[in-house]
Amino acid sequence: MKKILIVWVLLVCWSCYEDDLVVLEDEQNNLHKASKLTNLLKGVSSHNTTFDQFLDGSNCFSIEFPYQLMVENGDIFLIENENDLVELASHNHNNFEFLYPIQIKTADYIQHQVEHKNQHLDLLTQCKNDEMFKDHIDCASLQYPIKLSVSHINHQRFEEIQLKNAEELYRYLANLSDGTRYKINYPVNIFTFNDDIHDQVNHNQNLLVLILEASQHKCKVIE
Repeated sequence: MKKILIVWVLLVCWSCYEDDLVVLEDEQNNLHKASKLTNLLKGVSSHNTTFDQFLDGSNCFSIEFPYQLMVENGDIFLIENENDLVELASHNHNNFEFLYPIQIKTADYIQHQVEHKNQHLDLLTQCKNDEMFKDHIDCASLQYPIKLSVSHINHQRFEEIQLKNAEELYRYLANLSDGTRYKINYPVNIFTFNDDIHDQVNHNQNLLVLILEASQHKCKVIE
């Protein structure tokens, strides 16, 4: 009886070890820090910084609501949401000034308090010099939660994680270590362009093609 118990334990352990190896050996579906799909997913899950680009001149960050603007005739606009931005854009103002301080949020979800115009200009310079993440893809979004199967090569360890929203996915992908491999637990739903939904995306190549197509376009941008 003791021998049977030992054999059973060994079989269970081997089964768990095989589960670990699935992620490590399935190279076709494994993704890592430098994978093309990883970079595209970071673009999809990053904070949308492009919708107010006409106003702040930046595709690296957006201005956090609410804030105030003074236009050329001295009128002050209170901007509390995207509808207010659309209204502002319809007036075709040529000159406006932010009334500082303002809050900005960069594409990597970091918030900055901007106290004056020079600080704002410094951030714009950093963006133009490619010192900030600015590869947001605004014509695609994923349906959450998303589950990933993750292996850590150095420790031969396997786990499943669930990411509840875009910010969680972005932060996870942005902080991947060189020794981490992951697989997406399909199916995954993706919305593209006019929020048409593609149900049952079942493999990496299909997801990559859809995101690549969306990345060639601009959506949700106020002009």
